[in-house]
Amino acid sequence: MKCGSSVSVTMKVVDAETGAPVTLDAVALTWYDLDEGKKAKGRATVTTCGSTGAIVSENTELTVVREGDCSSATSSVAGTGKDNPKSPHQLDSVQVSRSVTLPFKQVSEFSSTLSLAKGSKGRNFLFALEPSVACL
Repeated sequence: MKCGSSVSVTMKVVDAETGAPVTLDAVALTWYDLDEGKKAKGRATVTTCGSTGAIVSENTELTVVREGDCSSATSSVAGTGKDNPKSPHQLDSVQVSRSVTLPFKQVSEFSSTLSLAKGSKGRNFLFALEPSVACL
């Protein structure tokens, strides 16, 4: 994503044959690689509403704010492409510290707003539908 921009992403769970919404009893959305460029350029923020709250590791580098039913996780440390996770099943301690898990109950869709502060170039946002942080 380009620095200085934001986008909202909505994920919907539907029946593969009919396209009808499917309500999940529980699901966890994990965002990875929430870091930034040098001197806080391109600082990354993920804001998600409707989850039961944000789960981060004890060694988190993220600043987490809860307002109403919305949670925001913002980066605080510079990163590079070399420290990006290759798999949500094999995270090192730095990768875990830059991840946030957002659990949901009884949903068929959920949304997150991804934002990058001004900077040069762009940054990646990575996600998986599993509780990687919560399981560590």
